Amino acid sequence: MSLKLPDAIHLATALGTGCSHILTDDRGIGRASLPADAQIEILRPDATTLDALIQELSA
Repeated sequence: MSLKLPDAIHLATALGTGCSHILTDDRGIGRASLPADAQIEILRPDATTLDALIQELSA
């Protein structure tokens, strides 16, 4: 899969800084965009995901 430069920068920054999650609505970014051994979860900003994030961050 070929990424556009901004998407590649987004992923490289997240991976390089040790992020555990990426929150994006960009459908061009998916598991296929990541190295096979990447320990990062891609989240989409739907109501269920956002509610869960808010609850986790406010705990």
